[in-house]
Amino acid sequence: MIGSHTISPRDFALLSAGGGDRRTIETLLASQFSRRMLLLQAVRESARASLGTVTSLDTAYTLLADVQHERPDVVRTVLTLPCVGLWAAACLRDGGDHTHRYLSCLAATAALRANRGFEIEVPVWDGMVCLPTLGSVSLKTPGAQTARIQSLSNGDAVVVAGEESIRISLSEGISAPGWRPVRQLRACAQGLELRVWLEDAGPFRGPAGLLLASPLSQDQVSRWEHVLHSAWRLLVRRHPEHCEAISTGVCVLTPMTSLSEGASTSVTAADAFGAVLLTPPSDAEGLALTLLHESQHGKLAALHHLIPLHANDTRARWYARWRDDPRPLNALLHGAYAHLGVAGFWHEAMRSGGASVRSMAAEELVYWCDAVDEALDQLSSSGALTDAGTRFIAGMAGTLAQLGSARIPGAPRRRAGDRGMCDRMTWRMRHLRPDPAVTERHAQAWLNKSKPAVTPEMTAVTLCAGERGPLGSTRLLRARRAAHDDLGNGPSPTTADVDYAQGRHEQALVGYKRELTRNPGDPGGWAGLALALRDGEAHKAAAFLADYPELVRAIALRVRALGSGSADPVVLAQWIADLGTEPAVR
Repeated sequence: MIGSHTISPRDFALLSAGGGDRRTIETLLASQFSRRMLLLQAVRESARASLGTVTSLDTAYTLLADVQHERPDVVRTVLTLPCVGLWAAACLRDGGDHTHRYLSCLAATAALRANRGFEIEVPVWDGMVCLPTLGSVSLKTPGAQTARIQSLSNGDAVVVAGEESIRISLSEGISAPGWRPVRQLRACAQGLELRVWLEDAGPFRGPAGLLLASPLSQDQVSRWEHVLHSAWRLLVRRHPEHCEAISTGVCVLTPMTSLSEGASTSVTAADAFGAVLLTPPSDAEGLALTLLHESQHGKLAALHHLIPLHANDTRARWYARWRDDPRPLNALLHGAYAHLGVAGFWHEAMRSGGASVRSMAAEELVYWCDAVDEALDQLSSSGALTDAGTRFIAGMAGTLAQLGSARIPGAPRRRAGDRGMCDRMTWRMRHLRPDPAVTERHAQAWLNKSKPAVTPEMTAVTLCAGERGPLGSTRLLRARRAAHDDLGNGPSPTTADVDYAQGRHEQALVGYKRELTRNPGDPGGWAGLALALRDGEAHKAAAFLADYPELVRAIALRVRALGSGSADPVVLAQWIADLGTEPAVR
């Protein structure tokens, strides 16, 4: 029987504050199991409607039902695996017969875990039979689409495809020719244990389009385990209130492939509760932050399945500091919740680290608290939140206030503010388009040395998909590292960026003017110019440029296109600001 679920006021309060303990996560897991049961029934019904005969699906379903009768705990464990949610979503989206047959792999996994006798036909993907959390069989039989798995009396099994027969041992960690068991990583600190499967094979490890890693070597697995041990010790020491939730809710790490050396990426899929997809971790602090960040996404996705927090608004129209593209409302909420956890991470790092760590952590705390605050303002004014959603972000706001970033003065606040200003300006220049008539009128007036008519539409904009690029603060961050020869990945900083980062603001202003004279379309140049202008006499120009960079840039580009060369960017920004127009839109 599929149960009904609700969330208690206690658990809702913990989750809305960014937390949650073991009991909270177990409530979410119970609701996920019921959801998976409903999805399984939906898959059967859609298969009958689209495929007609579903003998293989019914056979697998029957085997699962038999195992559930004897070992309901095993079926619950298997059906709440992250891959099950991804598989069901694929079936309901556009899955063919081969996709539906993956249920046979799930049924075989459950039967083997329950030590129940069975024989079943299973699909082959890329020459492999994959049993999630158990292992994978590599077949040599060319073109094999299916194989048969038969259990043996000692609890092991044999996989047969054509003339090929491969015996698999379910004793932990024992490999054999053709058989590769899934590695389970363990980490323990202060009596709290984390166990995760390192799933590096199988067809439903992540959403379509992600670059998943090939099976790892033993040396690579050892590296993952070493970093995980250190990361877990750090989390238990600094964030014990989050570790129960992580150890209860995260059960799978899925390796991804880095697009470039040193670049790190992590993903949580709403349909894959319990999985964190990530590139190889380089250090303990980075992995600890990733686990904390991604576990936030998982909790929120599971809660939203149980209690809708907002209306279904899929329009990409919101600004999020952590992204370079407009976001839909759900993504904005998810990002805000995840980065609330990130802010908490840096709050604890500031409290417990050395002097150099404290300064850097204080900057990160201010930066991410400001980012979350911006997102909460937009969410509150969206008109799309449910009553539960309104209470949820109120809980988030309470935690944000407790982090105390507003009390951090001096250089950390200035550096964080610089980064946030660059991010917002660059996003606006990429995705907001001024009225072409306004741009033309001002460009002509500039060239004719006249004053255009002031209209309320002057700052009106249209949102567009725009171009993609690095975050606006990337060049500034890399300029800071240039002094230490640690540039990392991303766009190279210019001489003006380095001058600004090292406090030579007058030189930076000259440099940015020179850059924009050559290329008035460069978003990073305009952002840098606004930073450098703040310390000079052109305060009004700096403020207007920071608020409406898309307008100044568009007029500069139009002036150049009309054939009279590039306008002095500072004089142009001052001229537009002096028109004294009140903003028509935010």
